[in-house]
Amino acid sequence: MQLGFQGSRFDSADSLDFTVNVSVIGRQAWEAYRAGHPGLPARPNPSVHYDRRFDPVRIGHLLASGRDTWWNVSTHRPADRLDRTADGVVAAVTDHAVPEIRRRLGGP
Repeated sequence: MQLGFQGSRFDSADSLDFTVNVSVIGRQAWEAYRAGHPGLPARPNPSVHYDRRFDPVRIGHLLASGRDTWWNVSTHRPADRLDRTADGVVAAVTDHAVPEIRRRLGGP
């Protein structure tokens, strides 16, 4: 299982937009898949689509809104807004990504 933090292609030195991808690929399943696809990395990238069985999910699709969600960190934002952004990301991971990982692993 992996969380992948994906930056926007429009990021700059002063501003970063990012989202989180959730990926659960069993080690044995990945090794079996790699055996038939030479050149793949030893560990999958949680932001890359390899096969429908291994599709990552964007964290925004796990939230109540059910749509893609991006957060922004900028040198121009006040510290309290950056703290709220960090709190929002941590809450999204804790409350939504972790349960999805458990669901995909078949755990409680």
